[in-house]
Amino acid sequence: MDQVYMRATSHSGPIPDADSLAKYNNIIPNGADRIMAMAELQAEHRIIIEKSVVKTNNISTILGQVFGFLIGVLGLGSAIYLSLNNHETIAGILVGSTLVSLVGIFVIGKYLQSKE
Repeated sequence: MDQVYMRATSHSGPIPDADSLAKYNNIIPNGADRIMAMAELQAEHRIIIEKSVVKTNNISTILGQVFGFLIGVLGLGSAIYLSLNNHETIAGILVGSTLVSLVGIFVIGKYLQSKE
């Protein structure tokens, strides 16, 4: 009766285990150094991308708040102007639609942020 043995190995991450690195060095000149350099470059690239994403998200948040404030001020200011000039119905519609829009955007933004 013949016996068959099977051996399987696996690893997770960008860097192989030490035995595999030694085998790469036997097959490819400076193979381990090249793999380590590749892993270091990938880590550096990932850090740069993450910094860029965080910076962009911060700018987007600040711009959203500024534009939301401007929309609110313009909507309320226009409504006040209209109500002082005997256009109360239009002023009420403008105030209502401005507030509903701003609250809606805020709620939708919070909902999408919580999903992330």
